[in-house]
Amino acid sequence: MFKNLKSIFGSKPNPENNQLTTTEVMNTETQEVEQIPEVESISVDTATEVDNAIQDKVSNEDETNLTPGIPVTDLPEESLYPNADNSTTPSIPTYEELTSFNPAEFVSSEELLNSPEIVGWLSTQEQELLFSALLLFYSPEQTLLDVGCGRADLFGYCNNLLGTTIPYKGIDYNPNILNVASQKYPGVNVETVDILNSNDDTYDWVVGSGLFNLLDYEDMETYSKTVIQKMYNKSNVGIAFNLLTGVPEDMADEDVAQLVIHDQTEWFKYLTETYGKVVCRTDYLSGDITFIILK
Repeated sequence: MFKNLKSIFGSKPNPENNQLTTTEVMNTETQEVEQIPEVESISVDTATEVDNAIQDKVSNEDETNLTPGIPVTDLPEESLYPNADNSTTPSIPTYEELTSFNPAEFVSSEELLNSPEIVGWLSTQEQELLFSALLLFYSPEQTLLDVGCGRADLFGYCNNLLGTTIPYKGIDYNPNILNVASQKYPGVNVETVDILNSNDDTYDWVVGSGLFNLLDYEDMETYSKTVIQKMYNKSNVGIAFNLLTGVPEDMADEDVAQLVIHDQTEWFKYLTETYGKVVCRTDYLSGDITFIILK
């Protein structure tokens, strides 16, 4: 789901990583210690780091260097959000801002149609890894509702992967990004609607990628649980969604403050107690978890 401007431009390197350091050396003539500054360190772009990390994960090499949320033992009881007390106060966008933002005002047509950053991801590879985890039990003849579909890239991914046009519908509350979806995938079935205000139509599968990663509402816990319940009510077979559980170490504090880092242990406990049949996946990408709830 396209939500705010920060998700277009990705993360910024933390300026603390660029501090100068010095080395002490002895001047043999004066016998005094001198401070010699070293060359300034250079931060690697976060997007490049995550791209490389995803490639490592796919080839079963080293794990990505991600910082997990605060350990469960340090959390208040039943807390689903380890970073809830982040000292950096983020700016919560209004509903009007969420639904009226137009990325076409900021980027070229080529980027609008193809850049993963437009819909909040750092690379196409990351985006497709998340899609693949959602579709663990999906069959191409089953109807699928894509909540917060953004540019409807899940539709294109499924069609390419499965070699057929799937029975798909995408919904998003931002009509501007749905216009982009219609340009990229002519004839795709998309509609401007908020999941919480949608009708009672049901689908075999109801899925959403990145729905709960940005701090779009002050009470993200209540919002997330309400959306999940609505997705469950609209499904015949099951639902699938993913949650962010970690971020790159060098992500700037201001960017981290815009994200919701979820605690997977507490979420698993809540979902199993509420819905019973729950499958979770963490095998596809570090710092992320996918929950699949079956009926």
